[in-house]
Amino acid sequence: MLFHTYLQRIKYATKMTTFSYKNLDSIRSQDIETFLKSFDTVLTDCDGVLWNGQRPIKGSPEAIQGLRQLGKRVIFVTNNPRSRIDVLDKCINLGFGGCISDVITSSYLCARYLTLQNFKQKVYAFGSKGLRDELENVGIRHIGCGPDYSNDIRLSIEGQGLTVKGLKDPDPEVGAVIVSFSRDPPFNYERIVEITHYLNQKIAIDPGAGKEGNVDKETIDMPFIVSDPDPVIPAMNHETKQKVKVPGTGVFAAAVEAAVKRSPIIVGKPSSFVFNVISQDNPDITPERTLMIGDNLDTDIQLGKNCNLITLLVGSGIHSIHDLEHNQVSTDIVKSSLVPNFFASSLDVLASHINKIP
Repeated sequence: MLFHTYLQRIKYATKMTTFSYKNLDSIRSQDIETFLKSFDTVLTDCDGVLWNGQRPIKGSPEAIQGLRQLGKRVIFVTNNPRSRIDVLDKCINLGFGGCISDVITSSYLCARYLTLQNFKQKVYAFGSKGLRDELENVGIRHIGCGPDYSNDIRLSIEGQGLTVKGLKDPDPEVGAVIVSFSRDPPFNYERIVEITHYLNQKIAIDPGAGKEGNVDKETIDMPFIVSDPDPVIPAMNHETKQKVKVPGTGVFAAAVEAAVKRSPIIVGKPSSFVFNVISQDNPDITPERTLMIGDNLDTDIQLGKNCNLITLLVGSGIHSIHDLEHNQVSTDIVKSSLVPNFFASSLDVLASHINKIP
């Protein structure tokens, strides 16, 4: 089953229900104050919520700082694969503040997932510098990306068949494959050949570790980890200064999944693994008192639904109020459930109300 059907595989045991939402753009100030009192922790997406490109979205720094002044804990949760320190630097430079424990990125989640598995082998990684940095921060060795990486794979037509040249035997120390977002090195046909070559390998596990006596080792499929399922991500057109949508990690992952015919392990939004990590690090955070803010119904709002969080969609990024309303009347049970508790055109709506609170 192809990767782009990932969300469609989520099944609900409930009957068809019409979900409603409140529009913060048009409700009374006293109702917004009630909303603000309903949560203690804020999980917020970054791209499309806080900023577009290198520019903060109007009112978003004031909203985040205002929420902190009201005593809210703010955690930045992004499927961007940059390192946590890089995202933190951007948060500080654009006026959002924060500290390293306030940042969760998909690259960090990849490294965290492996450490929780007590992973000791190498990783074959297709990803950016942020992924390399996070793996190295926890001592995980990696191949497949970096400034010195290259392969010699070439394909040619010889006779009536396709011939692959330069495809080396997989490194026997590799025990997992990660696919993430990257612009360098390129994601081309040769790279897909190499990634699938690794994923088609079996690895040995020791089910008898820690047990007495001889227990035969078992083999399993090479673990296939994907940082996030985002098929599109928001960007800024340099020439026109307008918002555009460009392909994300989900596009890369879809090509690989189609080739290996099995689903990956998702560690970024909307996986509940995201909130599990946050809860492990912050035992005082409870789902019923946590607000998830995002611009993407399929990842941000789905994460909130998966983890029973309060959800707020802002219309400054991927999805708009029209997408929300389309889901609300959809006959598709998955889409119809992806309706947030609240909507705001941008965080500027919150900022204007927070400033009025004595």
